[in-house]
Amino acid sequence: MDVNDKDSSLTLVINDTNTDVRRVLDLLANAGIKVESLAVHKPTLDDVFLSLTGKQKQLKEDGEV
Repeated sequence: MDVNDKDSSLTLVINDTNTDVRRVLDLLANAGIKVESLAVHKPTLDDVFLSLTGKQKQLKEDGEV
């Protein structure tokens, strides 16, 4: 999970879009948190590779884009 206070956003990894999105929305509604927008991003092969190798985390820590 990645929380960005600057733009009031949350990035969350889910396993099953059919059930997990509904569950997240229900949890937010029960907590009284209003959702302004929602987007589902399916990972690309690059995303999977970077995640598995840890390259994405290393780039963020080094300050590179």
